[in-house]
Amino acid sequence: MKYAYIYSLLLIFGFSTMSCEENEDYLDNTFRNYLGYEIEQANQKITSTVEGTEEGQYNAGSKNVYLGVINAALDVFNDNNSSQNAIDEAYKVVQSAGVNYFDEMVPFTSTLVNAISEANFLYNATEEGENEGNVKPGSKAPFLAAINEAQSFLDAGGYTQSELNDAVSLLTVATFAYEANIIGAFNVPIANASFEGSGFSTTDFSLIPNWNFTGNRYGWASVSSGVVSTSDDPSLVTTTDGVYAGIVNNYSNGIWQKLGEGVHPGSTYILSFDGSIRTSLADWTGAQYETFILSRVIVFNSEEGDFTDITVLDQQSNSLGSEIDLDDFISFTHSLTIPQGSPLLGKKMVVQFKTYEAGFAFENEIWTDSESSEVWVDSQVFVDNVSLKRE
Repeated sequence: MKYAYIYSLLLIFGFSTMSCEENEDYLDNTFRNYLGYEIEQANQKITSTVEGTEEGQYNAGSKNVYLGVINAALDVFNDNNSSQNAIDEAYKVVQSAGVNYFDEMVPFTSTLVNAISEANFLYNATEEGENEGNVKPGSKAPFLAAINEAQSFLDAGGYTQSELNDAVSLLTVATFAYEANIIGAFNVPIANASFEGSGFSTTDFSLIPNWNFTGNRYGWASVSSGVVSTSDDPSLVTTTDGVYAGIVNNYSNGIWQKLGEGVHPGSTYILSFDGSIRTSLADWTGAQYETFILSRVIVFNSEEGDFTDITVLDQQSNSLGSEIDLDDFISFTHSLTIPQGSPLLGKKMVVQFKTYEAGFAFENEIWTDSESSEVWVDSQVFVDNVSLKRE
C-alpha cells in the first residue's frame, strides 16, 4: 500500500508537471486573431503617418519597408494552412517592424530643446545656500553636468526618437532631483517685476522691458497703460518697490509677461502683487463703482500673444474698493494649484493683469444694488512688485 501510494503520488506529480509544460508551450503560441490585431494596428499606423523631413514625419522609403512586412504577415494570416510556427513568427516580425518603423520617425528634437531650456532656466534662477529659495550646497555641479550631457547629445545628432526619449528622461530625472533640493518655495523669476526697467515714464510698451500690452478693448478708446514714476504723477505718492509702477487701463485688455517657468502639475503657485487706484471716474449718473484688478495665469495654446487661443490656469478678481487712497497700495496674493496629470506639462506660463469697474454703485455714501456687472467707466490702476512662487 505504501509503495502504491508513493507510485500514485509520482504519477500525479508527473502528470501535473507534464500538464504545466504543455500549458507553457501552449501559451507561447500566438492565436491567429492576435496576429490579425497586430496587422490591423500596423495598418492604422501606416495610414496615419506621412513621410517627410519635419518632426513627427517619417524618413523617405520607410513606409514601403514596413508595408512589405505587413503584407507578408497578412499572407500568413489569410492562409488557413499556416502552421502555428509561421503565425508565431509573423506576429514577432510585425511587432519588431513596428519598433523599427518608430525609429524611422524624424525625432521631436524640440522636446529635448525645451527640456534643456527649462533646466537652464532653473539652474540660472537658483543659488546654493541655506535660505528659502536656495538650492542645497553641492547640487549645482551635477545638475550642470546633466544639462551639458543633454546638450552634447542634442548637438551630435543622428539619434532616433527612442534614443531622444531616453535623453529627455535622463534630464527630467536630474531636473526633478535638483528641484527636490530647493529649500522651501522656488522663486519663479519675473523680469522687471517692479517696472523699473525703462528708467522713465512712458505709455509706449515697446520701451518697457519684458512686459507686453495686450491691446485696446475698444477701437475708440484712448488708452494710457504704461509705467510712471512718483515724480511724474501726483497720484502716485509712493510705490512698494523702486520709484515706478505699471499702469493698466480698463479700456485695454491688460498687460502680460511670458515666464521661463513651465507648468508643473501637482504644484501650487502663489502670485503676489501690489495694486492701487490711479483714477476711478463716476459714470454719467454720478455713480462710483468698485475697481478690480483681474490677475490671470495662462498659457498660449498656439502662437505667443494670441489671446483668442489660451488656457486660463486660474484667474482672480482683486478689489481695490471704490475710493482713491493716494498713500496706500493693497497687497494681494493669488493661489492656484495645477492638477496632477495636467496635459499642459512644460507649457510656459504667462502672468496677465487687467482691470475693470463693477459691483455695486456708491451713491450719496449709500451702497445700492443697481449694478452687479462690469460697467463702462474710465479707470486706471497701478500694479507693482510682482512675484511668483512655486511651492
